[in-house]
Amino acid sequence: MFRTEIHKPCVIIRRRVVHDHCACHHGYSGKNCEIVENACMSHPCARGGTCHKVPSVFQCHCPAGWSGTTCAIDTDECESSPCAHSGTCMDLENDFECICSPPWSGKTCQIDVKSDPCSTNPCQNKAMCHSQSGDFTCTCSDVYQGKTCSELRDYCETNECQDYLVPVLVCVFRVLCLACIAVCVWWTPKKKKDRQEAGLAS
Repeated sequence: MFRTEIHKPCVIIRRRVVHDHCACHHGYSGKNCEIVENACMSHPCARGGTCHKVPSVFQCHCPAGWSGTTCAIDTDECESSPCAHSGTCMDLENDFECICSPPWSGKTCQIDVKSDPCSTNPCQNKAMCHSQSGDFTCTCSDVYQGKTCSELRDYCETNECQDYLVPVLVCVFRVLCLACIAVCVWWTPKKKKDRQEAGLAS
């Protein structure tokens, strides 16, 4: 007589006289099913890592930004101190960010803003930036205004509406005058003719 107990990954068959015997699941072998024949079956690599079978064990090829046996360790991109000029490095996932001290800017705090104020692209709405003695000016389009071309232009505030209004009113007045003259030219002979016909009829 014997009974069977299931223990992952081993099926232990208990007998009265003989020792326990393991009937291993697929992928395992050994007296106690302790040998993993294909270590990648359990998908041990995290973060999208690729598992490769090597003798008795596995090896993970990790994506950028991750390391460790199972790709579970976030690589510290700040370890190499990428931020120049006393910039503070913040570790991100597969990236880093530098918090720069004035007057430095850029990905690694390598740009001197004083020497090139346009390096930080201060002009908005596709305006052209011009460096001038440690400062900058922006050439705005007709729609925007302000130091960085970030404000919508108020045409009424600059009285530009009046500049357009006067020629329009003059044009309308001329059209009305021409229309009045045309009516007079057409109406006067017709009225005279109607009077003449009325005289003959009487």
